[in-house]
Amino acid sequence: MSVSRRKFIQSSCLACAAVAVPVVLAESLASCTPKHASTGTTESKADEKQTSLTLSAADFAGTNYKVVDAPGLKNSIIVWKSNDSRYTAHLMKCTHMGANMSVVGGGIVCPSHGSKFDLNGNVTGGPAKTNLTSFPVTVDGDKIMVKYA
Repeated sequence: MSVSRRKFIQSSCLACAAVAVPVVLAESLASCTPKHASTGTTESKADEKQTSLTLSAADFAGTNYKVVDAPGLKNSIIVWKSNDSRYTAHLMKCTHMGANMSVVGGGIVCPSHGSKFDLNGNVTGGPAKTNLTSFPVTVDGDKIMVKYA
């Protein structure tokens, strides 16, 4: 019994798609995770829980934000520098369903359901209805300190 040319091509295409689609999907989802531009430095006593981190103004040379890991937190913190050298810090956790978020263009986007937030952590597009968790930032000379507890 011979297989028609059409049937052979259909079967071959389905087999290729079955292999290619998961690979492409995995690569797409991997690109949605935030890229950590800097780990910053942290300050704490050995027997105390980590509750703050310190960056240098030099960490912002050539960029207006840094995504940093915060010891003790599951999600990263993004620290934004405005044009007038003010800093804001927000938890990179979507207030809709808790997904890790990514920096896209001039804002923060949730790859799970598309919620969008501006540089000040305000919701600019749903389904999220609550602004991002913000943390106090203090500047002392060239040190930028974020208190997250």
